[in-house]
Order: sequence, then structure tokens, then C-alpha cells
Amino acid sequence: MTNMTQSALSSIWKNATSNRAISASMSGAMRVLSWAWRFATIAAGPETYRCMGLQGVELITIGYNTPSVNSQMSAEGVEKRLFHSDLSLQAGAYQNATYVVGIAKAGMEDGHPLMGGSIIVDPDGFVLARAETEEDELILADCDFAKCAFGKSTIFDFARHRRIEHYDRITSQTGAIISV
Repeated sequence: MTNMTQSALSSIWKNATSNRAISASMSGAMRVLSWAWRFATIAAGPETYRCMGLQGVELITIGYNTPSVNSQMSAEGVEKRLFHSDLSLQAGAYQNATYVVGIAKAGMEDGHPLMGGSIIVDPDGFVLARAETEEDELILADCDFAKCAFGKSTIFDFARHRRIEHYDRITSQTGAIISV
């Protein structure tokens, strides 16, 4: 990492909590790493995405270290695991009108291959950047946080469209009840 890159990242970190959007060019490259003035880091799940969406976040970061092989279903394959990971991230982004950055651990850990699959998704659920290998990679994307406003003011305007009186089951039940 160059001094310029370290300085840029340090500047991003210092300013991330000051309610200002900033950009830093990395090593003189034309690509820009953008950071939102509202961001959150979470464990992925539909309820957690919605909790973040209700707070108006514009960028959610999710770190994960998923093995390439499912120990409970080895025939699943890495392609299916990546598909489900991407599907979850894309749905969370779209349904909450926010950018989502999935930061995946890659390589080997304790003798197990990790699937990698880092990804940046826009508020419409489209993939802006994706890691292409199971090795360490840096992916970057320009993020226009104004794109979050449209979804937050229309279809995902939670103040107008949420009907919490219909959510009792979500807050009172933990397991599935299967009718026989």
C-alpha cells in the first residue's frame, strides 16, 4: 500500500463519522473510493437490512468468511454459494434503497478454502463491482449517494408504506410452524 493510499484511507476513516461525504483517489488511479456520510456494518439478514433501512443508511458493509464447500451439503458447489450470497446482498440493497458492500475473506483458513466473492451493489440491486477469483482482490466503484433518495422517497418510503400492525408474527415467533 502506498503512502498516498494509506493517507487517503486514513482520511476516509477519520471523516466517516463526521457526517460528510468524501472521496479519495487511490495511488493516482482514475478510480475513486467513495464513503457515505451514513453507513453501517452488519450481519446479513432481511430483518437486519430493514433495521438499517429504517435508519436511512446509504451504505451497508457486510464482512463474511464463507467456505467454498458447504460441510453440510458438499454437492452444493461454490457457484450456488456465490449465487445465494449475491442474491441476499442485492435484495438487501434494493429493498432498502442503499448501497451494499460485501467484503469477503478469500484464500485458505485452517485448511479450508474460502469462496471470496466481494461485491459492491447499488440501490437498484445492480452489481457495480465484483471480485473474480478466490484470492485477495481490491474492488472499487463510484457511489452516487443521491441514487438512494429515489427509492427512499417512493416505493421504499417506509413512513408511508409500512404497516407494522401486520408484523406480529415476525416479532413474536422464532421458528417455523409447519402444518401437517
